[in-house]
Amino acid sequence: MNASNLTINAANCTDVTLRWTKGNGSHRVVFAALNSPMTNPPYDGARYNPHPVWGFGSPEGMAYCVYNGSGDSVKVLNLRSGYTFYFYVYEYNITGNYQYLSSGQIATDSFTTDRVTAQFTNESIAQCFEGNKFTHTNNSTGPAGETLSYQWDITDYGRRRHVYSDTAKELIYSYKEGGEYRVKLEVRSSNGCIDSMTSTEVVIVPYTADFMLDSTFHNVGDTLFCKEPRPFPTYIRLKNTSTPSQNAVYPSFDRIQYYWSTNLTPHRSQSTHYSVNTQEAGPIRVQLVTSRRVGLLDGCMDTMVKQYKISTPFKSQAIHVDTISDTLTNNTFRFWHDSQNIVSLTWNFGDGTTSTLDTATHSYSKEGWFNGYVIGTDTNGCTDSIPFKITVFGDNRLSVNGIDKSDLVISPNPATHTATILGDEPGTPSYRIYDLNGRAFLVSVLDQTRKISVSTLPKGVYILEIEGYAPVRFIKL
Repeated sequence: MNASNLTINAANCTDVTLRWTKGNGSHRVVFAALNSPMTNPPYDGARYNPHPVWGFGSPEGMAYCVYNGSGDSVKVLNLRSGYTFYFYVYEYNITGNYQYLSSGQIATDSFTTDRVTAQFTNESIAQCFEGNKFTHTNNSTGPAGETLSYQWDITDYGRRRHVYSDTAKELIYSYKEGGEYRVKLEVRSSNGCIDSMTSTEVVIVPYTADFMLDSTFHNVGDTLFCKEPRPFPTYIRLKNTSTPSQNAVYPSFDRIQYYWSTNLTPHRSQSTHYSVNTQEAGPIRVQLVTSRRVGLLDGCMDTMVKQYKISTPFKSQAIHVDTISDTLTNNTFRFWHDSQNIVSLTWNFGDGTTSTLDTATHSYSKEGWFNGYVIGTDTNGCTDSIPFKITVFGDNRLSVNGIDKSDLVISPNPATHTATILGDEPGTPSYRIYDLNGRAFLVSVLDQTRKISVSTLPKGVYILEIEGYAPVRFIKL
């Protein structure tokens, strides 16, 4: 006779206690099958090794042996929560071989374990750090009539540290740092059923957009470029100095994108650094947008806008000197400029004297060559200098390093057609006539007549240089 009166008492969602009334066999074996009845009874002569943890005992088809002995109860462990199990008790005798009483009515019953399902939804799984607030809606379920308790835990996945815990049903949390986080909800019923769910959330720290002028360009302050003395276009190079507002660790793919734009072109550049090509002077508005993306999540942005101005510097304007040479006696030079928007200038005459007048006059106290310059600053702050050269001659002759080397005189001076060399007998040396810019007009040899034809020379001031003698200044009318 087989065992009878099988009863099932649940200790929790995964453990049950089976009790039965013994039959007339000396021993009994118990099987537990998942989701469907056991189709094959145990075989005579076969020995089944039991284990109270379901799934570890000897199998028979889709069932596992959970008990083998002479008693009338067993506690079965590790049943799957929320599933139906079928239990069977077979009597048997040992008479040399195992003889199972599989015919007739056997003790059998089924039982569905309780189940808890942990589930929550995130209002969003990624937010920018500024003003972040993550709302978690708890949708967990449990056995009817059972009370559920909740345990929330947040872990910084990148830094491997626990951040926050809460036992409320719902969770609203604002992160104090950027990073990648794991949010876990564990749900427990009053009868011991447990389930958990984990989700990932990302708090993105944007890169603070910023840039600066490249130091290789001539600029004043941080907003002005003084155009170099070369034709447009002018290239302005901008160095990207964007940095994250705080350190954050993202184990997932982390990428920074840049978007440059100006008021000069509708096109955007995604390069790290940027060059602006401008065709003319004027204002330039430059915008840099940074976008930080983590994995496939939308990026968080920051924007920096700066204004620059391209100004034509003083060097591109004009200065004037009424003459670039004069004799020592009663010499007076006048200097002026016709530049626009000049706020200050200084004339340096090359002899140790200066003037800050817009229109300056100056007389030199000795003969020679003087390298002067004027420094000007315009209303935009652009400053540059322009050189000039002044020549002061002796009354009738030039000197070399201030020392006369001959008594040669040109007559007449000024000359119209022919100039005669007077003074020491020069023999027949070579001579050269050139203008004040150094351009040669006549190169020849002085003959015995000591006359030089100047009729072909344009009107102006010239220098006669005879081999072995100091240069002499003369005027062609």
